[in-house]
Amino acid sequence: MIGPLIVHAWKPVELKKKLTSRRLVVGSAIWLFLALIGIWLFWIFPSTFFNALTTKIYLVTSTVLAAAGFTVSVRRHHPRLKYSKRDLLYGAAGIWCVALAAEFVLFSVLIYFSSSIPGSYNATYEYHSNHRYCTGGRVYDRELDRRIKICQANALREGGKIRVEKLSGPLGMV
Repeated sequence: MIGPLIVHAWKPVELKKKLTSRRLVVGSAIWLFLALIGIWLFWIFPSTFFNALTTKIYLVTSTVLAAAGFTVSVRRHHPRLKYSKRDLLYGAAGIWCVALAAEFVLFSVLIYFSSSIPGSYNATYEYHSNHRYCTGGRVYDRELDRRIKICQANALREGGKIRVEKLSGPLGMV
């Protein structure tokens, strides 16, 4: 008796709304966007380092872009609506944060794909352990003039030395 009950209980899944080409394209675009964020987060971001000039360019252009966006948003407000100074301040801060995030992703991708000059050096390192993200060493890089993290623990050698292989470019290094 179990067999006939299973056959009668199974029904094909019915969609609430028809699947149209527009929904298919939007759904595919969302999945593609999420995949690109994952690729950037786990592949490009950990291995990209900005140089000092790129950092200054990044901060100035994001501020200019945020100011332009804020000006456009203020001009588009309906004249009858009342906005307090606090609302405008929150709007400006929000636009600036979005501009910072968007340009950070853009510049890190540009650095990742424009770095093509190979180089390597041996340096002393300090062991650094982060349970969530990166276990490896911290090394001072002369080109960037700061300490960077090397997240490959197998590159660490005995005696506190590490061999760093990098690709440099005009905006930074990988």
